Amino acid sequence: AYVERVYQRKGVNTRTNELRQLLAREAGYTALLCTDVASNVAERATLKKNCFADVYQIKNKRTGNEIIVSVKAL
Repeated sequence: AYVERVYQRKGVNTRTNELRQLLAREAGYTALLCTDVASNVAERATLKKNCFADVYQIKNKRTGNEIIVSVKAL
């Protein structure tokens, strides 16, 4: 998730991630799936902190970006 620079390093992404997990559980989902650019250090750290497991990595042929697919069972 994108967080404006002024709000970065204040736990905003962690809190919104927790909210997404809560809403998904309440809606009956059993897993969350996330695709992210490998160079997004902040998001990668948040996913690791929230126990997401990296399950697949590919290179986007159009953009050249390394993309990581992560999953978390709920």
